[in-house]
Amino acid sequence: MAQSLLNPPEASHRIASFLFDTVFIAILTGCIGFYLIEETSLDRSIHRLWQFSRSDEEFMLLWIIHLGIALGYHFVLEQGRWQASAAKRLLRLRLVNMQGEKASTKQLVLRLLIKGFLLNLGILAIFLNEGNDVPFYLFYYSGLFSLNLVILSNNKEARAIPELLTGLRWVKSN
Repeated sequence: MAQSLLNPPEASHRIASFLFDTVFIAILTGCIGFYLIEETSLDRSIHRLWQFSRSDEEFMLLWIIHLGIALGYHFVLEQGRWQASAAKRLLRLRLVNMQGEKASTKQLVLRLLIKGFLLNLGILAIFLNEGNDVPFYLFYYSGLFSLNLVILSNNKEARAIPELLTGLRWVKSN
C-alpha cells in the first residue's frame, strides 16, 4: 500500500470515536449487569450505580462484565474485516501496522492489554479512596486523557500510548 494513502486521522475523530464506543459499551454493560444482578427496577439500578451504593461483590461483577465486553468488542471488530470498532468504522478509520497492513493477533492482544490496564487502573482508586472527599480516580482519568491528547498531538502519525507501544496506528480509509 502506498505510504501517501496512509494518512493519520484527525484527533477529533479519535476522541469522538473513543467517547461513542465508551458510551455504547457502558450502556451494554449496564443492560447485561442489570439482568444478572436482577434489580427490581431500572431506576433503582441506575440510582444505586450513580450513588456508588453497590456492594463490593456487585461492583466487581459489573467490572468483570464490563472488561469482558470491552475487550471482546474491540478484539473481535479490530481483528475482523473492518479493522476498527463500530465508531471508528463510522468515521472511516482502521487500525494497521506501520507498513499499512492488517495488525497481527499478537499486536492486537498486546494493545488491548495495555489499553485495558491503563483504562482500568483508575478503578482501583475507587477502592483505595473509600471515605475521602476528593475522588482521586477523576484526577487519574483526566490526567490519562490529557497525556494521551498531548502524545497524539505531538507525533506526526497521531498515535496514542497503546499504539506507540505496539507498533500500530490508525489511518483514514478511502
